[in-house]
Amino acid sequence: MKWIPKSALRQGIAITAIAAIIGLAVNAFHPRNVQFSFTRPSLEYAPDSLLTEDPLSDNIAGQSDSLTMAPNQSGELIVISTKQVRQLVSRGQAVLLDARTRAEYTAGHLPGARHLPVEFVYEYENQITAFPKDKWLVCYCDGPPCDLGELLAYELMLREFNRVAVYQDGLNDWKKRYPIVKGKEAGDFEK
Repeated sequence: MKWIPKSALRQGIAITAIAAIIGLAVNAFHPRNVQFSFTRPSLEYAPDSLLTEDPLSDNIAGQSDSLTMAPNQSGELIVISTKQVRQLVSRGQAVLLDARTRAEYTAGHLPGARHLPVEFVYEYENQITAFPKDKWLVCYCDGPPCDLGELLAYELMLREFNRVAVYQDGLNDWKKRYPIVKGKEAGDFEK
């Protein structure tokens, strides 16, 4: 870095250090300060009662909107546990969506999961519009720190799906206890 004078470099470092110290000091005394944390907060799972509501129970004759009124109306993600994923799948109330790459999906995924890569979600619009409104769309990826499942869930919520959940523990947690499937599923999407 011969083109930068040493005095200018020293002044730049000093200004950056002073700004950081002032910022940390203001943050320490501000009533709405930013909390620093180096550990991931524990997951807060949705109550089981939220997942067991029958979407057709409130259906009044002639009002098909009752199918679209549901849990995600607050705009917050619904996080579910491994046990809840298994319960939804065993009752036939979930469509599992793997948000990772094709290679990762083929290497191993939850049984019955379909591949819907969040990075190419716009290429699957026809398949997405055909998703059932009366089932939970459960999005997942590998688990922390992967956030592809969350991103896919937000994409589906933007498309006005109200029964969207994230399995944040993901594939890494699942395969500790249950088998996974390698290769392609019979009902998997084709672009």
